[in-house]
Amino acid sequence: MLTTKLYLFGWEGSQVNHDQTIKLRETTMATSRLELKTFCSQNSITITKIRKTRKVFYLSPLHLKAKLAIVEQLLQLLTTGFPLLESFSLIRCQTQTMFATYLINKVKHHILHGNSLTVSLRLVAIFEPLCINIIDAGEQSGQLEMALSQVATLYKKQLDYAHKLKKMLFYPATVTVFTLLLFIITCVYVIPQFSSMYQQMNATLPWITQALICLSTAFTKHLSMIIFLPISAFLLIKQFAKRSRLLSARLTIISLSLPLIGPLIKINTLSHMFLTLSSTLEAGIPLIKALTLSINTCQNLSIKNQLLPIIDSLSQGLPLVDAMTKTNCFDQTALHLIRLGDLSGQLTEMLNHLTQSYENKMNNILNRMQTLIEPLIMVLLGGLVGGVVLAMYLPIIQLMNHF
Repeated sequence: MLTTKLYLFGWEGSQVNHDQTIKLRETTMATSRLELKTFCSQNSITITKIRKTRKVFYLSPLHLKAKLAIVEQLLQLLTTGFPLLESFSLIRCQTQTMFATYLINKVKHHILHGNSLTVSLRLVAIFEPLCINIIDAGEQSGQLEMALSQVATLYKKQLDYAHKLKKMLFYPATVTVFTLLLFIITCVYVIPQFSSMYQQMNATLPWITQALICLSTAFTKHLSMIIFLPISAFLLIKQFAKRSRLLSARLTIISLSLPLIGPLIKINTLSHMFLTLSSTLEAGIPLIKALTLSINTCQNLSIKNQLLPIIDSLSQGLPLVDAMTKTNCFDQTALHLIRLGDLSGQLTEMLNHLTQSYENKMNNILNRMQTLIEPLIMVLLGGLVGGVVLAMYLPIIQLMNHF
C-alpha cells in the first residue's frame, strides 16, 4: 500500500439522473485510466474525455482523525437505516481528502463485487488489523454498529492521548526552540563584538569569558554543521531503528528506564492493551485471539516481548492471571481485578475499569511532568541568560575595580 502510485486524472462526462442528463467535469485520483473508467461505470457515468495530469502521489496511511471520521459517519448512517453501499457513497461525498476518497471508492468497488465489509476493508487496508477483526466479529454476530462504536472508541482514546501529550510538550518545546535561537544569535553576532573590544583593550579575561568566546567562535565557523549534525543523527537512528530489530529493542529499553517518561510509556501501553482486549472480547472474539491482537498493537517492542509469553501460557492451559503474573508487567491491583473478573465472568467490565484506572494514572503523570518541566525550563533559561551576561560583563567589572 505504501508503494502504490496514484495519478490525478481530469475527466469530463455525463450522468443520467431522473431522466435528466447532467454534465460532469471533475478530477479523480486513480492508479490507471482503466480504474477510473471502472469507477465511473459503477456510478453510471459516461466518460467523454480523460486527461492525465503530471501530478504523481504515493498512497500513504490515513491519519487517525480521517479514520475516526469515516467510522463515525458509517456508524451514524447504518444506525439511521441507510444501506451499506449508499452509506459509503454519502461518506465519499463528505470526504475532504483525495486519498480518503480513493480508499472509499476501492472499498465500495469490492463490496459491489460481492465481498463482505470485512473482506473489502482488509483488501484495501484502510484500517489496522485489530479494528478489522473487531468489525469482522461484529459483522458475523449481527452487531456491526456495536463493533464500529468500539473501533471509534479506540481511535478517540489514541487521539486523546496524542492531544494531551502535544499540549504538555507545546510550551516547553516553544521556549526551548526560542532559547536556542536566541543563544545562537548571541554567539554569532553579539559575543564577537565583545571579543574584538577586549582584544583592543588587551584585557586579561576570566575563564568563563574565554570559554564563551571559544564557544562563539565554534558556532560562527561550524554553524551549519552544529545545526544539521544532530538532525541528521536523529533521522539516521530513526531509520536504522525501523530496519534493525535489535536497535529498536535497545531504544525501547532505554526509553523505559527514563524517569517519568518510562512509567508514562508503560502505563499508556498497558492501558491501550486493556482497552483493545476489552473491545475485542465484547465483539465476541475468543480470548487467545483477542489477546494476540491486543499485544500486537503494542508500539513498545520491549513491553510487547514481555507480554508475548502470555499467549503461549494460555495455549498450554494456564489461567489468564497465572500467565500474566509470569511477565512481571502488571501490579497486584491489576492482577487482582483480572482474577475477580475471570472468576465472576465479568472480565470485560474489569478490563474497562483497569483502562480507566491506568488513564487516571497517566493523566497524573502528565500533570506532574508539566508541573516540573515549566519551572525547570525557567531555571535553565535564567541560568543560561545570566551566565552569558556575567561572562560578557565580568571583564568590564574587573577593569572598573582596577581604577
